Amino acid sequence: AVATPTSDNTSNYTFNSTEAGTITYGGSCSSADNTSVAGNNTITFNELADNTYSNCTIRVTDNVSNTSSPLSVSSFKIDTTSPTLSEVTVVPTPDNDSTPAYTFSSSEAGAITYGAI
Repeated sequence: AVATPTSDNTSNYTFNSTEAGTITYGGSCSSADNTSVAGNNTITFNELADNTYSNCTIRVTDNVSNTSSPLSVSSFKIDTTSPTLSEVTVVPTPDNDSTPAYTFSSSEAGAITYGAI
């Protein structure tokens, strides 16, 4: 499955086919990878805009025109935009409080890391 959320807008996806053939894409996803082999196939989706994708499908058609049922790709989210931070409450200087409060706002949820600039 495509990791979600992902900051890679050209994500890889692996599926298994019982036969070799031509890959057809449906929904919002497409790829230059259009040939499958019998077994595991890893494809790279063409670039996608930041959004959640839940309508992507894959079909394989063998060399005698038998077409598989559509394989629904699990829903995934593309997020290539970094969060924007802004100060809300700054630490006053000078200050004799050894544990001062600091408040900031972020445009996205996520992990906080601390360090010097």
